[in-house]
Amino acid sequence: MTLLEKIDFSSFSLISDTKNLVMIGWGAFERFSSLQKINPHQPAFYLQDFFLSYASAWLQYEKWQVFSIEQLQSILKCSTPKKLNWKIEGEASFKKAFKELKIQFEQNKLKKAVPYLCSYANAAMSQQRFTYCLSHAFTIKKKYPDHFSGYLYGHCYQQQGFLGLTPELLFSYEKEPQPKVITMALAGTKKKEEEATLLSDAKELKEHQLVITGIKKSLSSLGKVQVGETKVLSLPTLSHLLTFIQMTPTKAFDFNNYVKKLHPTPALGAFPKKAGAEWLLGYQKKVDRKSYGAPFGYYHPPSQKVTCIVAIRQIQWGNRKIRIGAGCGVIAQSSLEKEWQEILLKIKAIKNIFQL
Repeated sequence: MTLLEKIDFSSFSLISDTKNLVMIGWGAFERFSSLQKINPHQPAFYLQDFFLSYASAWLQYEKWQVFSIEQLQSILKCSTPKKLNWKIEGEASFKKAFKELKIQFEQNKLKKAVPYLCSYANAAMSQQRFTYCLSHAFTIKKKYPDHFSGYLYGHCYQQQGFLGLTPELLFSYEKEPQPKVITMALAGTKKKEEEATLLSDAKELKEHQLVITGIKKSLSSLGKVQVGETKVLSLPTLSHLLTFIQMTPTKAFDFNNYVKKLHPTPALGAFPKKAGAEWLLGYQKKVDRKSYGAPFGYYHPPSQKVTCIVAIRQIQWGNRKIRIGAGCGVIAQSSLEKEWQEILLKIKAIKNIFQL
């Protein structure tokens, strides 16, 4: 039996780079409270919930390896699983939140927020379904091999887990040749066939600018911030406004500090950040987001590069239920019908990635 065939997908973490390489850790693991406490000669995964409540979020596995997608696909024995029956969870809470947000915008308490909901199916994540979903995600990743294909990521332990292909980078840090931090504003969404209008859509541009403003404000105390050109990110079924933001740090890099500063950006949270945090906690009591939108990352020993992504475009599983989370950015100019259609479009895109 080869090393590939020994991978234990019942206890694992994985994340891809922006090309076609995937780092996987599996088997037993140890937890650490900070990047400074891990073994610096082995890769580590950062697993946190949305509200950053895990005291020890760094994981190092007893077994790990970097594989190409082609290698991994060669061992995945796929057959088509039974079709799932999907339902919507949180529709009433979403529509109520939309109306309440409009009042908060008028009172100038908030400028932007991201309500969300879940589509779910009552089914366990069988090994057959998992390998089928993973194989299809690999196919999408190979088809779009540059940065814009996003980061494939996943985790499972004790029959609960998630698997996603996110286009959103929270931040990356490189020490050499010169220290730099890269993040992005990813906000403003349309159907792929309507992407030509994104750069001229006043509502989408305003939503996007609020995200840029929020990120700049979060990073301003840590170094010199440079905002790139706003472009259209074209994905298989969706298109987004994307602006890369680069920062030259003037202080020593502290991973946990950057997570706290940036997460959640207004692209997935709410703005202003302090008032937005209260709104997010209140909404969580109505619809449990679980891992949707949480930071997930890794440390790569040879390069000492650290990457942290935003865990969106994912499927979750546990307790005989499979879930898909999706949200939309709401501002004063938003319409309920358009935002509702955006959420349904995102759910459809996720089902397309994993062939659900």
